[in-house]
Amino acid sequence: MWEDFNRNGIQDATEAGIAGTKVTLYNTSGDKIGETTTDANGNYLFSNLAAGNYTVGFTTPVGYSFTGKDVGLNDEKDSDADATSGGASAVITLAANANNLTVDAGMVREYTPWGLTPGFWKNHESEWDGGVTAPVKGQGGTSYEATMFQNWNTYGVGITAEAATAEAATAAISWQEPGAKNKSAPVLEDLSVLAGLDFGGGNGGGTYSPYGALARHSSAALLNAYEDDLFGGTANKDYRFTPNRVRELTSLALVSEAIARGLIAAPATPVTITLTAYEVAGSGIAAGTYTGLAAVENLHKVFAYNNELGG
Repeated sequence: MWEDFNRNGIQDATEAGIAGTKVTLYNTSGDKIGETTTDANGNYLFSNLAAGNYTVGFTTPVGYSFTGKDVGLNDEKDSDADATSGGASAVITLAANANNLTVDAGMVREYTPWGLTPGFWKNHESEWDGGVTAPVKGQGGTSYEATMFQNWNTYGVGITAEAATAEAATAAISWQEPGAKNKSAPVLEDLSVLAGLDFGGGNGGGTYSPYGALARHSSAALLNAYEDDLFGGTANKDYRFTPNRVRELTSLALVSEAIARGLIAAPATPVTITLTAYEVAGSGIAAGTYTGLAAVENLHKVFAYNNELGG
């Protein structure tokens, strides 16, 4: 059993198992013939079973519900629990001396999404959480580039050498100066996270800059992702994105747009972002894959919506 953090119905590489959860084995008559709990990694096993037909029943931990069933084509990565039947799997036919290790269940946490605005973070710098890789309290001058692109090599897989590092990628991005008016060609700046919170769509009468808008809301998104504990836990609220997911989406969107403008050579594999239904819920942006300017603008709008849900 595993936690489907992004709610896509598939166990992604970073999604961990859920320990200590009851799993029950039934025969075709509906009689319980076995029961166990998941181990520290979310795994369970019913061993020495005779050939025959079985059903597995999964129990959700408190505060969780089942994710979507049978999503995708990989049975080893999907969830087999049917929420409409109380968490039971379909009938499983087991041959003599055979194993079936693909019967599993994905769980999603039940909570209320929250997020605080760029304006809040700009005016409450003392609240910035100083994690290992987070912008820290009292250090609003922390480099946006270093903070947002520190895991660039992870997200740069398949991108050309010109964009293999944060320096090369961000050097190709044009940022609009805060408060600049009627700029036809935005200029590159040595941006800080605090400066990023000042950027936006025409603040102070300036020309709308999709890059500035994304800088503003990705800065707030990163702070929200690290500050989950402000309203998480007993308040049962959570931000929809992890810090690394904010970085991944932001860096890929910016590089995708730079490629579309010819500032970075196009790689063999297109650089895109994919936004899930869970991430875009309520934002007015459709789930799907985006590239170029659409990636920058739609990601900005999704972050902006999530950053304005309040606490």
